[in-house]
Amino acid sequence: MPFLLALLCLLSPAASQESKNRVDSLRYYYAGKSEFSEVFPRLQGTGYINDRPFFYYDSTNHKAEPLKPWCEAEGMVNWEKETQFQKERENLFMETLGDILDYYNDNNDPAAQNTQEKWNEYANNAKKYLEEECPDTLRKYLSYNPSSLD
Repeated sequence: MPFLLALLCLLSPAASQESKNRVDSLRYYYAGKSEFSEVFPRLQGTGYINDRPFFYYDSTNHKAEPLKPWCEAEGMVNWEKETQFQKERENLFMETLGDILDYYNDNNDPAAQNTQEKWNEYANNAKKYLEEECPDTLRKYLSYNPSSLD
């Protein structure tokens, strides 16, 4: 039986600044499924700045691709580096999906403990990203094309 997992990545929202009653946000949405399909990728991810998509990634082409108007912003992101980052997230996402399936299939204490330990480590890393890297990343992205967000 296929299993679909859609998660709002723990990396949202990140407020960069408050100006004129505006809070900017950086969000990543991922959806993955447990079984192979020729029609749909096993994982799809989209990054949003202020609720507007700025890149798309899927497990079929394994490439982060900028979306308009962000693809027109000169030097905004090193897309090869972003692609590598998204591949790492894909691996983590699929591993987590596997852990969830193992937990529900086995439903034993060692599987539950292993899953809990992995999720605690992920939560600690996500917290560090949210507090340190994410706001800086958002500020950097906004500096390339802020007029498109008004």
